[in-house]
Amino acid sequence: MTNKTISSVRIIFASFALTLAAYAGLDAALAPAQRTIGLSGCGDAANPCQLAPLTVTARTSGTHLVQVPTEPAEPAVLAES
Repeated sequence: MTNKTISSVRIIFASFALTLAAYAGLDAALAPAQRTIGLSGCGDAANPCQLAPLTVTARTSGTHLVQVPTEPAEPAVLAES
């Protein structure tokens, strides 16, 4: 590649990176102060967001989770050169 092509690619990349950074900065500056994420009916002192504990019991039906029947492998024939 010529020096002119390399410098053009660098300028385009730098312009793209600066434009993306400016967009992200403006988006963060103009966004609402607090966005509501998660459950809408909880989150204050009177109604905290707490879930009940979850208990999971796994049955043990062997030493492996998946039983796969295997057959003995056949020896591979290598090509001679």
